[in-house]
Amino acid sequence: MSRKATFLAEEGWTHGPFQYYQPSPLQSLLSIAASMPKVLEKIETLENEPTNVATTAARTHLAQLIKIRMRLESWASSFERSSPEPLYWHKRQDKDIECHYDVLSFPSLSTANALTHLWTFKIICMSKIQDLLARFPELTGFRIIVSIASLRKSCIELGAKILQSMTFLIRQDFMLYGRFSTGFPLQTAYQTLAVDAEGRDILRKLEKSVIEHIDIEVNSSSTKIPPTGDADVVHEKTQPNQVKNDEITSPTK
Repeated sequence: MSRKATFLAEEGWTHGPFQYYQPSPLQSLLSIAASMPKVLEKIETLENEPTNVATTAARTHLAQLIKIRMRLESWASSFERSSPEPLYWHKRQDKDIECHYDVLSFPSLSTANALTHLWTFKIICMSKIQDLLARFPELTGFRIIVSIASLRKSCIELGAKILQSMTFLIRQDFMLYGRFSTGFPLQTAYQTLAVDAEGRDILRKLEKSVIEHIDIEVNSSSTKIPPTGDADVVHEKTQPNQVKNDEITSPTK
């Protein structure tokens, strides 16, 4: 996801095309996500501002991110209500695989894509909220609404869910349609789990039951997962700003 504001976030593009027909769930989700780059871009400039100016701006951007998070939660609730069946369920893997985690299965490829991208956008949003709360002690009042610990826990859970979804997305019967949609969520999940010891421990367990098998399949579509042995290196690079999910190029629909 680019950190530069784009025309896609303008009201004419988020609402105009849908005046005469109902947007699909994924289109609605992407319209919400389109508002994030502008906020991320402004957050990036805070380092160059005087402390008092940066703190005031950070308060505004934090409120914007919290609002975006609420919109993502609202979208998720609406998406769940509109479905006559469960959006996903846990599925046991083959008995010969050392399994610490089940994989996730979905009613359709479109549902899997929508949910994995929802989880990705939520990780990016929550990671930036964590970053602002950690960088600006003056924003402690917001911790009544959101706590760094609960945000981190949610990021870990969503990162694990994304990795558990990959076995479904790279199914052979989906051909390239599933594989081409995995890069953005997969990289985001890996990076958020690599941030701290708790996440890396989960990543190592997922490696034995999920990631090794993903690596074999996904490499053929040019999506490479860094080996978990490099997790500490990734951790050192990403820790100052939590995870740099916002630097990942957003997928095209």
